Amino acid sequence: NSLFTGFANYKKDKWAWDNGILLAYGMVQIAKDDPRKNDDRIELQTKPGYEFKKNWYISYLFNFRSQFSKGYDYNFEPKRLVSDFLSPAYFVNSLGIEYKPNDNFYFYVSPPTMKTSYVNEDNAKIPHQLYGVDSDKTARNEIGFYLSTRYKRDLMTNVTMVTKLDLFSNYSEDPQ
Repeated sequence: NSLFTGFANYKKDKWAWDNGILLAYGMVQIAKDDPRKNDDRIELQTKPGYEFKKNWYISYLFNFRSQFSKGYDYNFEPKRLVSDFLSPAYFVNSLGIEYKPNDNFYFYVSPPTMKTSYVNEDNAKIPHQLYGVDSDKTARNEIGFYLSTRYKRDLMTNVTMVTKLDLFSNYSEDPQ
C-alpha cells in the first residue's frame, strides 16, 4: 500500500485558500489468487474563501475524485471490469458558507452544488449505470445540496489523524 496526503494552505488578511491532495494505491494477494486492488484513490480539492465574519467564510469548493487503474467485480466468471482511470470520475463545484475556527477543523455547507459523474467514453465495457450515467452518455450532472467537514489532530510525533465526511443530496431525485 502507498499513501500520499498533502495540504497547501494560504491565508492573508480576509482571504484563505485551502488545497488538498490524496493519492492512495494498494494491492493484496491471498494464497494463489491473482493480486487484487485493495485501495485506489485520487482526490484533489481546492477551496478559496473570503472571511465575512470571524471564522466564517464565503467559499467556492472544487473537488475531483477518480482512481488510477482498472477495478473488477470478482463475483463473475470471468471477472467483470467495473472501473478504470476517469471511469468513473466525480467533479463537485459549489458555492457555500464555511465555518473554520482553526486549521484543524472546518464545516462547509453549500445549497447550490453541481455534481458531475463521468465515465470515459473509451471504456465502453464499463457499465455506466453503476455510476448513475445513462449507457448512451458519458456524464450526468446533478444539482443538489453539499456538506463537507474535516477534523485533523496530531496524535503523537509524526502521527496525524484526519477524518473527513462529504455528503451530497440531489434535489430532483430522492432528496435526503
